[in-house]
Amino acid sequence: MTTFGVDIRAQGAAIRRVLECYGKAESGRLAESRALSAGAPRVVFAGMGSSLSAALPAATRLARFQPASVVEAGEFLHYGTEGIEPGTILVLVSQSGRSAETLALGEQMRAAGNVRIVTVTNDVDSPLAGLADVILPIYAGSEMTVSTKTFMTTFAVLHTFVDALTADPDTFVAAAIARDLAGIIDTVAANFEPATRAAEHFRHCHSLVVVARGPSFSAADYGALIIKETAAMPAEAMPGGSFRHGPMEIVGPGVGLVVLAPTGRTRDLCVRLALETSELGSPTWLIGSGSDARPAPSAGLLTTWLPDLPERLAPLVLSVPIQGLAAALAVSNGREPGVLKRAQKITDIQ
Repeated sequence: MTTFGVDIRAQGAAIRRVLECYGKAESGRLAESRALSAGAPRVVFAGMGSSLSAALPAATRLARFQPASVVEAGEFLHYGTEGIEPGTILVLVSQSGRSAETLALGEQMRAAGNVRIVTVTNDVDSPLAGLADVILPIYAGSEMTVSTKTFMTTFAVLHTFVDALTADPDTFVAAAIARDLAGIIDTVAANFEPATRAAEHFRHCHSLVVVARGPSFSAADYGALIIKETAAMPAEAMPGGSFRHGPMEIVGPGVGLVVLAPTGRTRDLCVRLALETSELGSPTWLIGSGSDARPAPSAGLLTTWLPDLPERLAPLVLSVPIQGLAAALAVSNGREPGVLKRAQKITDIQ
C-alpha cells in the first residue's frame, strides 16, 4: 500500500469527522458565518487547484439564493478586485492556508478593508486563517501526498457553509448522514480493481478527458488535476455540452474519455456521450449510478456502477475511482503515486 493509497482509504473517516464536527461543535462557526453574511451584496469563493474544484458546486448552489460566484484566486487577484462591492463576503479556500495567490488576495482585501473574509482551511494557525473574520476548519488531518482528504473535506465544509447561509431544508450534513456517505466512500476506496482495469484500458492513450455535467464537474475538474499531478499525463476536464462543441474532433484511439454519469438530470446525456465516444474509437470509462439505461461494456467501453446518491453528494464518491486511476497510471509511467517531482504540495510562489 503506497502513501497515496493510505490517504485515499482514509477519506471516509475524514468525511465522518467533518459531519460530526459540523453537526455539533462547529455550529457556532456556522452561526457566525450566517451573521457575517447578513445583507452582503455578494459571496465570492476564491481558491486554486483542488480548492477551486471543491468550491464549484457550493457556489452554484448558493447562487440559487443570493448573488454568488467562484473565481480562480490568481486571476482575481490581478484582474478582478477593482470591481468588488463593499460588504462582499470573500470565501478564501486554501487547504494549507499558505497558497500564494489566495494569501495575497486575502492580504490585499484585508488592507482595503471593504470585504469580510471567511477562510476555509486545514490549518487554523496559517497566515490565511489570521486574516479571517470567521475560520471554517476542514478537519482533513495530515495528508502525505496530493489532495485526497483535503478535497473531500473542503467540498463538504463549503456545503455546510451554504447550508448556514440559506433556508434550504435539504442540508448537506443531513443528506450525507442519512445516505451513509462516509460508509460508501469507505467501500469504494477499498476496491482498486476498477481503476486498475481502467488504466489498462487507457494503456495506448497519450491524454485523457474527464467529462461531467452539473455538480459532478467538480469531480471531473479535480480528477483531471490529480491525473496530471500523479501520473504526469495530460488530462483535461470538460462539461459534456462543451465537449460536443468542437472537441469531439479529438476522439480517437489516442485520447481516453472518463465520463461521469451519476443519477440526476443529465445522467442520460452523459451515458449517451460515453457510448458515442467508445464507438468512435476512444477508450471510454463510464462511471455512473442508477438502475436505468446501463449500457453493456464492450471493447471500447468500460463501465463502473457506484451506489446511488443525491446528485449533490455524488462528486465525492465519483472522485475516488479517478484517484485510483491516477495511482495506477502513475505506476505504469514509473512514478510513485501522489508524489510531485516538479511542483510543490504547497505552492507559495505566484
